[in-house]
Amino acid sequence: RNVFHEAANCLKHSRIFVFGEAFLMITQTAPWALTQQTLRRLLNAKDLHQRTPLHYAAELGKFDLVKLLIDSKMLDTVDILDDDSKTPLVLAIIANHIDVVEKLLVDGNASPSPKIDEGTKPQFTPLIVACRYNNYMAAKLLLDIGGIGLSSNMTDPEGLGVLHIVAKEGGDAQLIQLLVHSGADPNGVDSFNKWTPISVSYTHLTLP
Repeated sequence: RNVFHEAANCLKHSRIFVFGEAFLMITQTAPWALTQQTLRRLLNAKDLHQRTPLHYAAELGKFDLVKLLIDSKMLDTVDILDDDSKTPLVLAIIANHIDVVEKLLVDGNASPSPKIDEGTKPQFTPLIVACRYNNYMAAKLLLDIGGIGLSSNMTDPEGLGVLHIVAKEGGDAQLIQLLVHSGADPNGVDSFNKWTPISVSYTHLTLP
């Protein structure tokens, strides 16, 4: 963990000046000046939680800092997984920082639908997360920018598809309409109970 992790994770202040000073230093020629190679290493470094400064900036909604990091072109990737298998994009979706989500997708080239196979670490699918948190705007960005196809194999660990998840979480009609319009099957069954989304919604009704 270095000074950039600490600055990005500051809850009360943006601390963007810490990064600004560092970028200024690499333009200087003095023997004590910070080199571009060293700065790149520090910005991409992981702390004990396997998080980079970008993870904290995205989670806290520090858009100006996220923009600075992405526009610097010094990040090796924006899709690094932390100890909880979450990328900066997933953290921004959970915290509903839509401007950060858009920046990561458009300019950071964040993966809207990471490929998961037996050789990769388990991770969260961004659209699944957006549905879990009833985040309409994040889901729309992922579908519009990411060009995600709503295939039947996009499920959570419980075997629920995107519509099943929204039904379970009591999602609003706008999000459901978006998913159906984008190709989600309203009559599709989950892979565990073989229930349709409407059946899932019935099982999670709160009776008076």
